[in-house]
Amino acid sequence: MRKWTPLTFVVNLVQAFVLTLIGILSVFVPRRFRSKSVTGEVALVTGAGSGIGRLMAILLAREGCHVICWDVNRKGNDETVAAIQRLKGQAHGFVVDVTKREMVYEMAAKIPEVTEGREVTILINNAGIVIGEHLENASDEKIKLLMDVNTVSHFWTVKAFLPGMTRAKKGHIITIASSAGLIAATDRMVPYFTSKFAAVGFDEALYLELQFTNRSYIKTTVVCPFFINTGMFDGAASILPILEPGYVAEQVIAAMKANEEVLILPGWVWIFPIIKALVPRKVSRALCRAFAFDEGMSNFRGRNPAESADKKST
Repeated sequence: MRKWTPLTFVVNLVQAFVLTLIGILSVFVPRRFRSKSVTGEVALVTGAGSGIGRLMAILLAREGCHVICWDVNRKGNDETVAAIQRLKGQAHGFVVDVTKREMVYEMAAKIPEVTEGREVTILINNAGIVIGEHLENASDEKIKLLMDVNTVSHFWTVKAFLPGMTRAKKGHIITIASSAGLIAATDRMVPYFTSKFAAVGFDEALYLELQFTNRSYIKTTVVCPFFINTGMFDGAASILPILEPGYVAEQVIAAMKANEEVLILPGWVWIFPIIKALVPRKVSRALCRAFAFDEGMSNFRGRNPAESADKKST
């Protein structure tokens, strides 16, 4: 166990200051100068059957990755694989329910059979569902499914592929969370907000564990977008612009290639968690009402979680 001393304390403070300066300066360096090549890597996307999952899978194929598509929706997943193959890319699809731990491990073990033994070195945990109901009206089954898809599944996928990344001495784990993982801003969303806060926390804790176990060669990126126009939030109202799936997918892949650790879309959403940390909760409530967030889910339709599991993510 490393012994604490005043000297090590000062050294680490100086290191933190230097890293802060580097982080600030890197913002002004265009991504194209910070971008890494992912050609030849094996990339796995959960929820690849539609939405931004499909778009990210196609973009990864265009980058030269061998893409593994996971989804519970066989038809949608097959369509994604076919789209990649039409572009002369490499892709294989597997029907996987990421909420089933043993299935995740079993299907993960089959991947080297189609990749000539290569390890998965890019993992995008994209699967997600939403419940737009008041907590007391949401069934226990819906809540459990939502938590299993949006959060708990990340444990199983990372446990399945982290050993291979360690052996390969390279890797990147992308968590598609949400701006809902930074601040709770509307009602009818208690389970969803909870799951996304947990996903953000999972990424942060995983990052630190990789750093403290000398595996900084495995990168992590957490993505926190505002509402995305995928149909997942059909009926939700917002006075702020809804993000387009193509834009979000492009930003995620670009951020991953630039080894960015946090991606918030749009960027100004950063201001909300900062305000939350500085003001009383009553002020946050007033601001949410100012942006009409309090009525945002009043006409929510969305999808049945049982039908949309592993398809969409925000």
